[in-house]
Amino acid sequence: MSVRLSLTVPMVVAAAAVVLVTRQPVSDSDLFWHLANGRDVLAGVAGTDHESWTVAGNAVPMDQWLGDLVWYGAYALGGWTGVIALRALVVGAFAFVVVATALAAAPRRPLIALLAALPALVVARYAWTDRPELFGVLCFAVLIALLRTERALLEVALLFLVWSNLHGSWALGLVLALLALGHRALARPDRRRQAILIAALCVVACVPTLVREQLLTTSQFWRPPREISEWSVPDVTTMPGLAFALTLAATIVLAFAARRRDDRDVVLLVPTLFVAMSAQRHMPFFPVAAAAFLARAGTEVWERASGTEAGADALGPLARAAAGVVLALAFVGGIATAPSAPDLTGYPSAALASLPSGPGMLNQYDWGGYLIWYAPRTPVFVDGRLVPYRASGVLDDYRAVVAAHPGWEAIADRRGIRTMLVRPGDAIAVRAPDRGWHVAYADATAVVLVR
Repeated sequence: MSVRLSLTVPMVVAAAAVVLVTRQPVSDSDLFWHLANGRDVLAGVAGTDHESWTVAGNAVPMDQWLGDLVWYGAYALGGWTGVIALRALVVGAFAFVVVATALAAAPRRPLIALLAALPALVVARYAWTDRPELFGVLCFAVLIALLRTERALLEVALLFLVWSNLHGSWALGLVLALLALGHRALARPDRRRQAILIAALCVVACVPTLVREQLLTTSQFWRPPREISEWSVPDVTTMPGLAFALTLAATIVLAFAARRRDDRDVVLLVPTLFVAMSAQRHMPFFPVAAAAFLARAGTEVWERASGTEAGADALGPLARAAAGVVLALAFVGGIATAPSAPDLTGYPSAALASLPSGPGMLNQYDWGGYLIWYAPRTPVFVDGRLVPYRASGVLDDYRAVVAAHPGWEAIADRRGIRTMLVRPGDAIAVRAPDRGWHVAYADATAVVLVR
């Protein structure tokens, strides 16, 4: 494969991705509680909840402690611009790796390789936000690139040493790595011992997280919270869902049309498809895993149908150098012109002055992370750290009260809710005033109810 081509095209795509994501201000509510957790990690007080009043003192998952620490480090060093710079760096690296992996499968057909990588970029676009999840998507892309090579793959074990502390997506990666290494051990007897050793090292790298977090019993994969949009099943009426469906269709068509078979495609694609179809937030994994297959099979089918073979690379050192300059300018220029403040549109900023100190407030789920960061004197009822809230029934009680289900008043009494911060369109915002709750504040974004 041409080194020039493998570097030039991915760098240009990475530059475009960097420009795109640096136009996006910080706005994800979950980032704020990730920042708070990263601050706690640095202070040595993480692992026990002290941000809420409903599960205060309970253990909270720490499977992404390193990811939280990295985000907080970016914020501590560069403020909100530092957060955007980190996002741009990770997204650029992700775009580069995905396109380079596709090009490795079709080195003389850059256009086909680029088209094969495009679905991964489109579907992953919604995950290009400021969470440890973004690190997980990058690590997955790196894993696929490594598993599709013929190298010794010691790098895979090193990847899991970091990934298992960045984000919970390492669990899918570990399954794929063990399957791919098992396939290599069977297909290449001369490398069997090597494959078994690397598989063992991958498991060892993940053992601390497995033992500490007990993910086999607490993983949300087995019981996803469907009431939260990102955990609902893929929706083909959305752009990411449509791109995912088209990727799956193209994969099936090319699997029948291509003559060359590679068992690694089955090993990598089938388990990934199963996970990707379980929730919207898992959709990016399949297009990433499929990019190299689509590039290789698409090239084979095209050349057989057209009766032509690819010619020599037309790109030289000058093009590669120009692409490097473009990427550097995209990063520097993107960061220099990036939004310097978070976009708090849709958050209850004006309502914060009406919130009492201390426990007793029920808040909108989507505002939990925001309140942890901007209203620390008022502990939250619920936020994006789902595991402790689901395990203790807090999430069920939250849904019942906000939707004003029968019995909501009994739940409010049992929980000791004395203030509610909700949206004007929530059922409870309409029903509570008729049941003796006083409207302490109201605008187009939020309503504060007290009793």
